[in-house]
Amino acid sequence: MSDRVFVLGGANLDLVARSTGPLVEGSSNPGHLAERPGGVARNIAENLARLGDTVQLVAAIGDDLAARVLLDNAAECGIGLDYVVRSPHPTGRYAALHAHDGELALAINDMNATESLTAADVAPALAQLTAEDLVFVDANVPPEVVTAVAEASAAVGARLVADPVSVAKGPRMWAALHPRPWLLAPNLGELQALTGRALTIQDVPAVAAMLIEDGVTHVWVKLGSSGSILVSAAEGGAHPDAVSFTAPTVKVVDVTGAGDALLAGFLHAYGEGAKVAEAAVYGHVVSALAVSSDHTVRPDLSPALVETAAKG
Repeated sequence: MSDRVFVLGGANLDLVARSTGPLVEGSSNPGHLAERPGGVARNIAENLARLGDTVQLVAAIGDDLAARVLLDNAAECGIGLDYVVRSPHPTGRYAALHAHDGELALAINDMNATESLTAADVAPALAQLTAEDLVFVDANVPPEVVTAVAEASAAVGARLVADPVSVAKGPRMWAALHPRPWLLAPNLGELQALTGRALTIQDVPAVAAMLIEDGVTHVWVKLGSSGSILVSAAEGGAHPDAVSFTAPTVKVVDVTGAGDALLAGFLHAYGEGAKVAEAAVYGHVVSALAVSSDHTVRPDLSPALVETAAKG
Protein backbone atom coordinates (compact mmCIF):
# COMPACT_ATOMS: atom_id res chain seq x y z
CA MET A 1 0.00 0.00 0.00
CA SER A 2 1.17 3.52 -0.79
CA ASP A 3 0.87 6.60 1.42
CA ARG A 4 1.56 9.20 -1.28
CA VAL A 5 1.58 9.72 -5.02
CA PHE A 6 3.99 12.19 -6.63
CA VAL A 7 2.72 13.34 -10.04
CA LEU A 8 5.13 15.14 -12.39
CA GLY A 9 4.24 16.65 -15.75
CA GLY A 10 1.91 18.99 -17.54
CA ALA A 11 -0.52 21.44 -15.94
CA ASN A 12 -2.59 23.53 -18.35
CA LEU A 13 -5.71 25.58 -18.73
CA ASP A 14 -7.80 23.87 -21.40
CA LEU A 15 -10.15 25.37 -23.94
CA VAL A 16 -12.43 22.59 -25.15
CA ALA A 17 -14.81 23.10 -28.07
CA ARG A 18 -17.47 20.64 -29.21
CA SER A 19 -19.58 20.98 -32.32
CA THR A 20 -23.31 20.36 -32.14
CA GLY A 21 -23.30 18.62 -35.53
CA PRO A 22 -20.89 16.97 -37.96
CA LEU A 23 -17.77 19.09 -38.41
CA VAL A 24 -17.45 21.05 -41.66
CA GLU A 25 -13.82 21.84 -42.49
CA GLY A 26 -12.94 25.38 -43.49
CA SER A 27 -16.11 26.80 -41.98
CA SER A 28 -17.46 28.13 -38.70
CA ASN A 29 -19.24 25.36 -36.80
CA PRO A 30 -21.87 25.93 -34.13
CA GLY A 31 -21.07 24.34 -30.79
CA HIS A 32 -20.14 24.82 -27.17
CA LEU A 33 -16.88 25.98 -25.57
CA ALA A 34 -15.64 25.44 -22.03
CA GLU A 35 -12.47 26.56 -20.24
CA ARG A 36 -11.25 24.29 -17.44
CA PRO A 37 -8.11 23.00 -15.68
CA GLY A 38 -6.19 20.36 -17.62
CA GLY A 39 -2.85 18.77 -18.39
CA VAL A 40 -2.07 15.06 -18.08
CA ALA A 41 -0.28 15.18 -14.72
CA ARG A 42 -2.66 17.77 -13.27
CA ASN A 43 -5.71 15.75 -14.39
CA ILE A 44 -4.30 12.64 -12.73
CA ALA A 45 -3.56 14.61 -9.57
CA GLU A 46 -7.13 15.93 -9.38
CA ASN A 47 -8.64 12.48 -9.95
CA LEU A 48 -6.44 11.09 -7.18
CA ALA A 49 -7.29 13.91 -4.80
CA ARG A 50 -11.01 13.42 -5.38
CA LEU A 51 -10.55 9.71 -4.71
CA GLY A 52 -9.03 10.62 -1.34
CA ASP A 53 -5.34 10.07 -2.03
CA THR A 54 -2.47 12.18 -0.70
CA VAL A 55 -1.02 13.59 -3.90
CA GLN A 56 1.72 16.09 -4.67
CA LEU A 57 1.67 17.79 -8.08
CA VAL A 58 5.11 18.72 -9.41
CA ALA A 59 4.44 20.99 -12.39
CA ALA A 60 5.31 24.41 -13.78
CA ILE A 61 2.86 27.30 -13.72
CA GLY A 62 3.29 30.95 -14.62
CA ASP A 63 2.17 34.16 -12.95
CA ASP A 64 -1.08 34.72 -14.78
CA LEU A 65 -4.83 34.20 -14.69
CA ALA A 66 -4.50 30.61 -15.88
CA ALA A 67 -2.24 29.84 -12.92
CA ARG A 68 -4.76 31.32 -10.51
CA VAL A 69 -7.47 29.08 -11.95
CA LEU A 70 -5.27 26.01 -11.45
CA LEU A 71 -4.30 27.04 -7.92
CA ASP A 72 -7.93 27.64 -6.95
CA ASN A 73 -8.90 24.23 -8.33
CA ALA A 74 -6.06 22.55 -6.42
CA ALA A 75 -7.16 24.18 -3.18
CA GLU A 76 -10.77 23.10 -3.78
CA CYS A 77 -10.04 19.43 -4.43
CA GLY A 78 -7.00 18.90 -2.20
CA ILE A 79 -4.03 18.63 -4.58
CA GLY A 80 -0.74 19.17 -2.76
CA LEU A 81 1.36 21.98 -4.22
CA ASP A 82 4.42 21.87 -1.97
CA TYR A 83 6.70 21.35 -4.99
CA VAL A 84 4.96 23.33 -7.71
CA VAL A 85 7.45 25.30 -9.83
CA ARG A 86 6.88 28.95 -10.65
CA SER A 87 7.93 29.59 -14.24
CA PRO A 88 8.74 32.85 -16.04
CA HIS A 89 6.72 31.46 -18.95
CA PRO A 90 2.93 31.65 -19.20
CA THR A 91 0.99 28.73 -17.76
CA GLY A 92 0.43 26.00 -20.34
CA ARG A 93 -2.63 26.18 -22.57
CA TYR A 94 -4.36 23.42 -24.52
CA ALA A 95 -7.08 23.85 -27.13
CA ALA A 96 -9.14 20.86 -28.29
CA LEU A 97 -11.85 20.50 -30.91
CA HIS A 98 -14.29 17.63 -30.53
CA ALA A 99 -16.85 16.38 -33.01
CA HIS A 100 -20.49 16.13 -31.98
CA ASP A 101 -19.98 12.50 -30.85
CA GLY A 102 -17.36 13.58 -28.31
CA GLU A 103 -14.35 12.20 -30.19
CA LEU A 104 -11.26 14.40 -30.51
CA ALA A 105 -10.82 15.93 -33.96
CA LEU A 106 -7.85 18.24 -33.37
CA ALA A 107 -5.81 19.64 -30.49
CA ILE A 108 -3.00 22.16 -30.05
CA ASN A 109 -0.89 22.68 -26.94
CA ASP A 110 1.39 25.51 -25.84
CA MET A 111 3.50 24.20 -22.95
CA ASN A 112 6.66 26.33 -22.76
CA ALA A 113 6.47 26.44 -18.97
CA THR A 114 6.51 22.65 -18.76
CA GLU A 115 9.16 22.34 -21.46
CA SER A 116 11.44 24.66 -19.48
CA LEU A 117 11.49 22.49 -16.35
CA THR A 118 14.92 21.29 -15.24
CA ALA A 119 16.16 18.46 -13.06
CA ALA A 120 17.06 21.08 -10.44
CA ASP A 121 13.44 22.31 -10.41
CA VAL A 122 12.08 18.89 -9.45
CA ALA A 123 14.96 17.88 -7.16
CA PRO A 124 13.22 19.03 -3.93
CA ALA A 125 10.29 16.72 -4.65
CA LEU A 126 12.47 13.79 -5.70
CA ALA A 127 14.50 14.13 -2.50
CA GLN A 128 11.35 13.25 -0.53
CA LEU A 129 10.64 9.93 -2.28
CA THR A 130 10.51 6.70 -0.31
CA ALA A 131 9.91 3.08 -1.29
CA GLU A 132 6.28 3.42 -0.16
CA ASP A 133 5.50 6.17 -2.68
CA LEU A 134 4.03 5.85 -6.15
CA VAL A 135 5.46 8.17 -8.81
CA PHE A 136 3.92 9.25 -12.11
CA VAL A 137 5.65 11.17 -14.90
CA ASP A 138 4.33 12.23 -18.30
CA ALA A 139 6.28 12.90 -21.48
CA ASN A 140 5.49 16.61 -21.47
CA VAL A 141 8.53 17.25 -19.28
CA PRO A 142 12.02 17.50 -20.84
CA PRO A 143 14.22 14.38 -21.13
CA GLU A 144 16.56 15.49 -18.32
CA VAL A 145 13.59 15.59 -15.95
CA VAL A 146 12.40 12.14 -17.10
CA THR A 147 15.84 10.70 -16.36
CA ALA A 148 16.02 12.44 -12.97
CA VAL A 149 12.62 11.00 -12.01
CA ALA A 150 13.57 7.51 -13.18
CA GLU A 151 16.87 7.56 -11.30
CA ALA A 152 15.39 8.94 -8.09
CA SER A 153 12.53 6.43 -8.12
CA ALA A 154 14.86 3.50 -8.71
CA ALA A 155 17.26 4.68 -6.02
CA VAL A 156 14.65 4.35 -3.27
CA GLY A 157 12.57 1.54 -4.82
CA ALA A 158 9.49 3.65 -5.58
CA ARG A 159 7.23 2.32 -8.33
CA LEU A 160 7.30 4.62 -11.36
CA VAL A 161 4.44 4.86 -13.86
CA ALA A 162 5.26 6.64 -17.14
CA ASP A 163 2.86 7.93 -19.80
CA PRO A 164 4.32 8.61 -23.31
CA VAL A 165 1.46 11.10 -23.90
CA SER A 166 1.75 11.32 -27.70
CA VAL A 167 3.36 9.85 -30.80
CA ALA A 168 5.59 12.94 -31.01
CA LYS A 169 6.77 12.97 -27.38
CA GLY A 170 6.79 9.25 -26.57
CA PRO A 171 10.10 8.32 -28.23
CA ARG A 172 11.84 11.24 -26.53
CA MET A 173 10.60 9.98 -23.17
CA TRP A 174 11.56 6.36 -23.90
CA ALA A 175 15.12 7.37 -24.74
CA ALA A 176 15.40 9.18 -21.39
CA LEU A 177 13.69 6.54 -19.22
CA HIS A 178 16.69 4.97 -17.53
CA PRO A 179 16.30 2.97 -15.39
CA ARG A 180 13.14 1.63 -17.02
CA PRO A 181 9.83 2.31 -15.24
CA TRP A 182 7.76 -0.19 -13.29
CA LEU A 183 4.79 0.46 -15.60
CA LEU A 184 4.64 2.10 -19.03
CA ALA A 185 1.22 3.13 -20.35
CA PRO A 186 1.20 3.91 -24.10
CA ASN A 187 -1.75 3.81 -26.45
CA LEU A 188 -1.47 1.81 -29.68
CA GLY A 189 -0.02 4.68 -31.71
CA GLU A 190 2.52 5.50 -29.02
CA LEU A 191 3.58 1.86 -28.79
CA GLN A 192 4.17 1.92 -32.53
CA ALA A 193 6.28 5.06 -32.17
CA LEU A 194 8.33 3.57 -29.32
CA THR A 195 9.13 0.36 -31.18
CA GLY A 196 9.14 1.53 -34.81
CA ARG A 197 6.68 -1.22 -35.73
CA ALA A 198 3.31 -0.99 -37.47
CA LEU A 199 0.86 -2.74 -35.16
CA THR A 200 -2.58 -4.20 -34.92
CA ILE A 201 -4.22 -4.98 -31.59
CA GLN A 202 -3.28 -8.63 -32.10
CA ASP A 203 0.41 -7.65 -32.20
CA VAL A 204 0.36 -5.87 -28.84
CA PRO A 205 1.40 -8.77 -26.54
CA ALA A 206 4.43 -9.71 -28.64
CA VAL A 207 5.61 -6.13 -29.16
CA ALA A 208 5.01 -5.13 -25.54
CA ALA A 209 7.07 -8.16 -24.55
CA MET A 210 10.05 -6.47 -26.23
CA LEU A 211 9.74 -3.61 -23.75
CA ILE A 212 9.45 -6.10 -20.90
CA GLU A 213 12.74 -7.64 -22.04
CA ASP A 214 14.26 -4.14 -21.94
CA GLY A 215 13.43 -3.74 -18.25
CA VAL A 216 9.82 -2.58 -17.91
CA THR A 217 7.79 -4.71 -15.49
CA HIS A 218 4.33 -3.91 -16.88
CA VAL A 219 3.27 -2.46 -20.24
CA TRP A 220 -0.37 -1.35 -20.17
CA VAL A 221 -1.58 -0.50 -23.68
CA LYS A 222 -4.63 1.77 -23.76
CA LEU A 223 -7.10 1.02 -26.56
CA GLY A 224 -9.81 3.60 -25.94
CA SER A 225 -13.31 2.17 -26.23
CA SER A 226 -11.78 -1.23 -27.02
CA GLY A 227 -10.37 -1.49 -23.50
CA SER A 228 -6.72 -2.25 -22.81
CA ILE A 229 -4.08 -4.96 -22.76
CA LEU A 230 -1.76 -5.43 -19.79
CA VAL A 231 1.48 -7.28 -20.50
CA SER A 232 3.52 -8.20 -17.42
CA ALA A 233 6.88 -9.78 -16.75
CA ALA A 234 6.60 -13.38 -15.58
CA GLU A 235 8.68 -15.01 -12.88
CA GLY A 236 11.64 -17.16 -13.80
CA GLY A 237 12.15 -15.70 -17.24
CA ALA A 238 8.93 -17.17 -18.64
CA HIS A 239 7.13 -15.47 -21.53
CA PRO A 240 5.31 -12.32 -20.36
CA ASP A 241 1.67 -12.67 -19.39
CA ALA A 242 -0.97 -10.71 -21.34
CA VAL A 243 -4.44 -9.87 -20.01
CA SER A 244 -7.14 -8.02 -21.97
CA PHE A 245 -9.67 -5.73 -20.33
CA THR A 246 -12.99 -4.56 -21.77
CA ALA A 247 -13.98 -0.95 -21.28
CA PRO A 248 -17.42 -0.46 -19.67
CA THR A 249 -20.09 0.52 -22.18
CA VAL A 250 -21.30 4.06 -21.50
CA LYS A 251 -22.70 6.98 -23.48
CA VAL A 252 -19.71 9.12 -24.43
CA VAL A 253 -20.13 12.81 -23.68
CA ASP A 254 -16.49 13.97 -23.85
CA VAL A 255 -13.31 11.87 -24.15
CA THR A 256 -11.02 14.60 -22.77
CA GLY A 257 -9.14 13.19 -19.79
CA ALA A 258 -10.24 9.59 -20.32
CA GLY A 259 -6.71 8.17 -20.33
CA ASP A 260 -5.75 10.32 -17.36
CA ALA A 261 -8.73 9.01 -15.38
CA LEU A 262 -7.76 5.46 -16.34
CA LEU A 263 -4.26 5.87 -14.90
CA ALA A 264 -5.46 7.74 -11.82
CA GLY A 265 -7.93 4.97 -11.05
CA PHE A 266 -5.15 2.42 -11.43
CA LEU A 267 -2.81 4.34 -9.14
CA HIS A 268 -5.51 4.78 -6.51
CA ALA A 269 -6.52 1.13 -6.48
CA TYR A 270 -2.95 -0.15 -6.51
CA GLY A 271 -2.02 2.22 -3.72
CA GLU A 272 -4.93 0.83 -1.71
CA GLY A 273 -3.51 -2.68 -2.04
CA ALA A 274 -5.18 -4.03 -5.19
CA LYS A 275 -3.27 -6.37 -7.48
CA VAL A 276 -2.17 -4.92 -10.82
CA ALA A 277 -4.99 -6.53 -12.83
CA GLU A 278 -7.59 -5.48 -10.24
CA ALA A 279 -6.24 -1.94 -10.36
CA ALA A 280 -6.59 -1.94 -14.16
CA VAL A 281 -10.25 -2.89 -13.87
CA TYR A 282 -10.79 -0.10 -11.36
CA GLY A 283 -9.08 2.32 -13.73
CA HIS A 284 -11.50 1.44 -16.50
CA VAL A 285 -14.46 2.23 -14.25
CA VAL A 286 -13.01 5.66 -13.39
CA SER A 287 -12.34 6.30 -17.09
CA ALA A 288 -15.92 5.36 -18.01
CA LEU A 289 -17.18 7.83 -15.42
CA ALA A 290 -14.97 10.50 -16.99
CA VAL A 291 -16.16 10.06 -20.58
CA SER A 292 -19.81 9.98 -19.51
CA SER A 293 -19.37 13.47 -18.03
CA ASP A 294 -18.81 16.85 -19.67
CA HIS A 295 -15.96 17.53 -17.23
CA THR A 296 -12.31 16.58 -17.78
CA VAL A 297 -12.32 15.41 -14.14
CA ARG A 298 -15.69 14.72 -12.58
CA PRO A 299 -16.24 17.06 -9.62
CA ASP A 300 -18.41 14.37 -7.99
CA LEU A 301 -15.77 11.64 -8.32
CA SER A 302 -15.42 9.59 -5.14
CA PRO A 303 -14.73 5.99 -4.14
CA ALA A 304 -18.44 5.57 -3.47
CA LEU A 305 -19.33 6.72 -7.00
CA VAL A 306 -16.80 4.30 -8.48
CA GLU A 307 -18.13 1.45 -6.36
CA THR A 308 -21.67 2.16 -7.53
CA ALA A 309 -20.60 2.35 -11.18
CA ALA A 310 -18.61 -0.90 -10.88
CA LYS A 311 -21.75 -2.73 -9.74
CA GLY A 312 -23.44 -1.63 -12.97
